[in-house]
Amino acid sequence: MKKKYTAFTLAEVLITLGIIGIVAAMTLPIVVSKYQKSVAANQVKKFYTIFNQAIKLSETENGEFKYWSYENSNELYDKYLAKFLKVAQVQRDIHMWGNFTGGIKLIFVDGTQVICSTNVNLDGYGEAAHINPCVFYTKGVAKWYSNAVEAGYSTHDVFWFLINENGVLEPPYMDYPRDELIELCEDEGATGNGMTSCGTLLYKDNWEIKDDYPW
Repeated sequence: MKKKYTAFTLAEVLITLGIIGIVAAMTLPIVVSKYQKSVAANQVKKFYTIFNQAIKLSETENGEFKYWSYENSNELYDKYLAKFLKVAQVQRDIHMWGNFTGGIKLIFVDGTQVICSTNVNLDGYGEAAHINPCVFYTKGVAKWYSNAVEAGYSTHDVFWFLINENGVLEPPYMDYPRDELIELCEDEGATGNGMTSCGTLLYKDNWEIKDDYPW
């Protein structure tokens, strides 16, 4: 007896592939977005952790942060932090906006960067501007720019921190309620050129970019 074989017709195969393609097109952007958010959150958390660890390690050799003596960003890094931070490249005399000047940029091996400055004059930007601010970038940043938004940066890329008087790197506006942080993070113009509250929102959400984060 002859066996009867069954198979899909070409039309059925094409229809199946079409359905798979439609489902993939609908779900892929969501998967990619979640991945991008996870990567960004982990990059910011990693920076926060290693920078605070560097300060603490330096304090074991150089005493408490409040007794450190430095006149500018270069001296703060060279004298107290260089030994304890692994960076791929250091750039000096970095300027942002014309008022955030004389900064030092550290480029980490994963491509992320931070610019810190002890020489700031940013009245109206709140506490984020006045205690050793450090602006962390998940992607590269030019040596000079006048406006982060015009330069193509967004809440994906720019996160403000500051080294407070106790030698702890922390985000600004820690006493702000979450809903206000979301509003400020979303309104790029309201926080000047640095989206100063986005890092605080991420910190308060335990380094997780929630669904209502202004992405």
